[in-house]
Amino acid sequence: MENEEKSMRLLIAPSMQGGMWWIMMAVFISLALFLVVSAKNSFYYADYPSRTISVSAEEKRVVRPDIGLISFTIREENASLEVARNAEAKKSEALIAFLKKSGIEDRDIKTTSYTIYPSEEYDYSPCESTDGSSVICPPRKGIKKFVIEEAVAIKVRKLDDIGKITTGATQAGVNQIGQLRFTVDDEVVEKLKAEARESAITKARAEAKTLAGNLGVRLGKLAGFSENGGMPVYYGRAMGMGGDMMEKSMVAPAPSIQPGENEIIASVNLIYEIK
Repeated sequence: MENEEKSMRLLIAPSMQGGMWWIMMAVFISLALFLVVSAKNSFYYADYPSRTISVSAEEKRVVRPDIGLISFTIREENASLEVARNAEAKKSEALIAFLKKSGIEDRDIKTTSYTIYPSEEYDYSPCESTDGSSVICPPRKGIKKFVIEEAVAIKVRKLDDIGKITTGATQAGVNQIGQLRFTVDDEVVEKLKAEARESAITKARAEAKTLAGNLGVRLGKLAGFSENGGMPVYYGRAMGMGGDMMEKSMVAPAPSIQPGENEIIASVNLIYEIK
């Protein structure tokens, strides 16, 4: 009996030791992973100071637009595709010729779309029964037509000419004049934006120094910078319909166009460390 008990103790002891060994290894590995992650997070956030001052400033530059953007649409429809195409082409040639004669350069004339699609009209009139009374009928297919639309975008660099150009375009066959927009040449925008940004940074620096003095701290190095802003484009009203929708005998007076002024805005945010 005593020998059997010794044998059981010998068999149980190694099994318990093996289980404890695996438990200890699992605890050790978990601890090691925790230390590695903690060290990584500490390193990641080491570059981000917790004591900072953030200041913002904005500067504006006002500029008068020097470019007008206009879109024209020519629309023709006919039961014959060939007839519709020829009619649209004739109006398109007349429009381009008029624009060039008005001083619009080739680089400022661009066809933005050209589409051809069928259009089928439906007859919604009531049907008549055999006794002459009217009865409700479903819509019936009517005449099938082909529609051709061409959109042309132009840049007008002499803003005083916009009125006569829109008027002349309708007389050349344009059916619709899109929304008029005013903008500024890219080189002028970049120059004024750089000036506004420089002034905004100078203003933000002065604000940071004043704020640091009020708080009784000293400014350290620059820790962050961001910029927002741009130039809004001013839109005019849609110029309306023309071409075939105008009486040919009538000569519409040129509209008075007022481009106003655009603002170029630079907004900056500076973040300083504080000592």
